[in-house]
Amino acid sequence: QAALRDPELLTRYPTDARGLPAFKTALARRLATAGATVAPEEIIVTAGCAEAINLALRAVTRPGDTVLVEAPTYYGLLQILETHGLKALEIPSDPFTGPSLAAIKAATRQPGLVQAALLVPNFANPTGSVIPEAAKAKLAALLAERGIVIIEDDVYGDMSHNGERPPLIQGWDKEGQHIACGSFNKSLAPGLRVGWMIAGRYRQKIEGLKFESTNATPPILQAALAA
Repeated sequence: QAALRDPELLTRYPTDARGLPAFKTALARRLATAGATVAPEEIIVTAGCAEAINLALRAVTRPGDTVLVEAPTYYGLLQILETHGLKALEIPSDPFTGPSLAAIKAATRQPGLVQAALLVPNFANPTGSVIPEAAKAKLAALLAERGIVIIEDDVYGDMSHNGERPPLIQGWDKEGQHIACGSFNKSLAPGLRVGWMIAGRYRQKIEGLKFESTNATPPILQAALAA
């Protein structure tokens, strides 16, 4: 149906590497229900959540840097860190309350030791934990105060069994220091491989990285998702 409506989505190169406006408008409306107030032009469309996380790490870290992760966490995230030459600093995580705030405070007390925190706050793999809203607010405030970028993997955010969509940590970001990443691979169609990211103050840098890595995410897939 998308191809019939606009055949040129297949016959020409994408006009905007950042994403199809119709898709970003629909996505911005949807993200508002997750507590993320974002304009469509602030969204970068990616080839799944994995590309979003890779772009975020390229934007805010260098080989040898340390990234805070939950323990246990999804093995694929550890593989991504290894690919970029980054060190993982594991923080114990409770299946009901998420990562230990006390452990994060201790691990980040020394300035410059940790450059980013790669977290899965909603229905984390493998624990299934959801960080409570009060803990999300404290976590966002603590890491912002210490100049540590949160890279939020929200790929499972739509997977609630009771219909309640937990908010993104990004909703508590006041400094544009937060990068939220997600996709519809888990909740709708894994074969489409369409993801998204809200990059805050790093948006311009990440737009350049996206263009040089994969140019653009196929607009025909974005049009189908928008519909």
